[in-house]
Amino acid sequence: MIDEKKIKIEKLASKIFEAEDLTIEIGDVEEYWDEPMGPTPMPGITDLRDWDFRLLKRYKPLYSPLCDMCCFCAYGKCDLTKDKRGACGINIKSQQARVVTMESVAGAASHGAHARHMLNHMIEAHGRDYPINLGDGILIEAPIYRTVMGIKPKTLGDLEKGMAYSEEQITQVLASIHPGNEGDYLDRESKALHAGMIDNLVMEIGDIAQTIGYKLPTSIADMPLADLGLGTLDRNKPIIGFIGHNVMPAVEVIEYLEGNDLIDDIDLCGICCTAHDMQRRNPNVKIVGNLSKQMKFVKSGFADVVVIDEQCIREDILKEAAQVHSALIATNDKMCMGLKDRTDDPVDEIVK
Repeated sequence: MIDEKKIKIEKLASKIFEAEDLTIEIGDVEEYWDEPMGPTPMPGITDLRDWDFRLLKRYKPLYSPLCDMCCFCAYGKCDLTKDKRGACGINIKSQQARVVTMESVAGAASHGAHARHMLNHMIEAHGRDYPINLGDGILIEAPIYRTVMGIKPKTLGDLEKGMAYSEEQITQVLASIHPGNEGDYLDRESKALHAGMIDNLVMEIGDIAQTIGYKLPTSIADMPLADLGLGTLDRNKPIIGFIGHNVMPAVEVIEYLEGNDLIDDIDLCGICCTAHDMQRRNPNVKIVGNLSKQMKFVKSGFADVVVIDEQCIREDILKEAAQVHSALIATNDKMCMGLKDRTDDPVDEIVK
């Protein structure tokens, strides 16, 4: 839609300015909407610093260190007990704030990578002009995106600007935790708050993309209840269990089974976020439980096949699945498990 407007403007400009050797290029066309712009659209890592400090003054950080050592760089290990400082000058407060920032930016990066993966997939499948339509029951389709970006997204392509902004901010916050950067624990906490804001933004982008791309239910109050727990699985059927946070591989399986009239012959189940999104796609999917039920499920041997994608997956899941003769398939580049890449191998060979 934006490209069409640019073409029309360029044609109009060429008619107005009739001259030789003249090139007119139109950049991005901003669409304004009927709400006032906030003071800090697309804030950088210090744009909300004063507000963060105001919050941190009222709600002061409380640190209960799990470790009194710093092992972040080659100068360590450094003992930070009893007001001691590390080789770089860091104290225990700043070290704990750095750990908080690191955890916050790692979470934002995980959700951001998932959102980028989902958005790219949906744009490839439906195009950038695919409209964002969440139903008549949703008054504001993207409250976080509107607040942070100052933009009302109308299409999948509009969400790309939010992803590009988020990825830049994640890089900036990540750089701040490197030894030699930042020197105040409150500034570290401010950057952690910034990473948390970005985390919320990318989660919204990812869910909007998958909701409209997979036509998941929205604006529907009367939805079926989900079957929950190991006891709901039908052991008389082949069982495929999905674990992780990225529903794309599971949807591929669901659509294949639906398309070949096999959906009632296979018991599909999941753990963590993938399970909930699977259930949104097909109400017959069973939800085994959350992360705490993962090892119990795998060790039970109920699953003929375990499919993992990304996030909240135990590092020893391959070993545990092999012990009960459950086949395991890794489907995501962030969780390869040391396995051979068989993406391009013949299907029959993989099954064999």
